[in-house]
Amino acid sequence: MMDKPYLWHPIFVHFSVALLTVGTVSYWVALFGAHSPRRDSGILFARWNLWLGIVAAVFTAGFGFLAFATVPHEDNLHASMVMHRNLALCAAVAYAVVGLWAYHLRKSTSRPPTLFALGLLMAFGLLIATAFAGGELVFQHGLGVSSAPTKLEPGHEHHHSHEHH
Repeated sequence: MMDKPYLWHPIFVHFSVALLTVGTVSYWVALFGAHSPRRDSGILFARWNLWLGIVAAVFTAGFGFLAFATVPHEDNLHASMVMHRNLALCAAVAYAVVGLWAYHLRKSTSRPPTLFALGLLMAFGLLIATAFAGGELVFQHGLGVSSAPTKLEPGHEHHHSHEHH
């Protein structure tokens, strides 16, 4: 992996996406679910997932910049890589703002404001768009993916026949 530093990005990206998703969904459940004595523990759970997701996102972004600079790619993919990077930066800023807001609200006993919930939703939308753009780079365009060798065993040659009717 040292000769392919871009492989570190996908290791960390799954942690940030998972933690930020759990944090966002948990906040929404705690904010808009039925009022119960468990709401405070639900918000605490959501807040910690959000903050841990933001910490993971810092590592993800760092390794993302490393991947951006080192992954072999064709010129036609560069614009898509820039779009993925820009979406990621917007998502990171949005989650940083929401994370700081959650930190400010941490001692409040009242329900966080609706604007906070909308900020979470906006950040989550950017996260999903970023993940989709990254997935498209890998799964549709094969960025950073080496194809498996197509070594056939002797006696098992593969022939393509094209019959025309």
